[in-house]
Amino acid sequence: IYIYLGPQSAVDMILVHDNGQFMVRARHVFTASQDNVFAPTASPEPSVAPTTVDSVITVSVRLDRRPNELSWSIFEEEGDNTVFSVNLGDYDMSMAETIVSHRVSVVPGRTYVFQAFDQRGDGICCDDGEGYIYIYLGPESGAVDRILVHDNGQFTVQARHVFTASVPEPTISPSIFPSISPSTMVPSAQPTPVPVQQCKTNGGSCDVDSDCCGSRECCASAVCGPSWLC
Repeated sequence: IYIYLGPQSAVDMILVHDNGQFMVRARHVFTASQDNVFAPTASPEPSVAPTTVDSVITVSVRLDRRPNELSWSIFEEEGDNTVFSVNLGDYDMSMAETIVSHRVSVVPGRTYVFQAFDQRGDGICCDDGEGYIYIYLGPESGAVDRILVHDNGQFTVQARHVFTASVPEPTISPSIFPSISPSTMVPSAQPTPVPVQQCKTNGGSCDVDSDCCGSRECCASAVCGPSWLC
């Protein structure tokens, strides 16, 4: 954020510079006069060291149809120092069923507690919409390998999660266990028909082994029985 004296964005007319690294609110007092601009030769420097990826978390909340009933806060596990909070009513009805994201400054490696309350006692899923909560390490949301907290919204009055502001342990990637591709069924070759030798008598027939071919005795005694003739 920059505030300049005059109608132009001139580097020699800067009254206020804010590097955006505040949490909920930023406040600056200035006088609209030439005496209060930054020195022309000096570029405004950030008051704190540049933010590193691991010193910011991103809280993404998908609200249900009653967003005004939700409040939540993040505080240090030791000392209960609150670093960010959303009060009851901060989410108004115009924000129903939308996704809101907040960037919160944290100390890398420190342990924090996320705590949410629902005034009605039905969470944010699933009677009044499909709400959920994600907390990511870093300034961006959606990175599956940097999820610190996931809540499916199906709590009643309160949800509570403890997390550490550090890169989460890697989970097993689905690619490690590839799914078995469906095999293509190759039809087996049809069995070759074996010629059947037959003994016939009185209109009947019987199958005989090919070794008996032409042997009347074998046919009669082994297969057809004594009353049959080949």
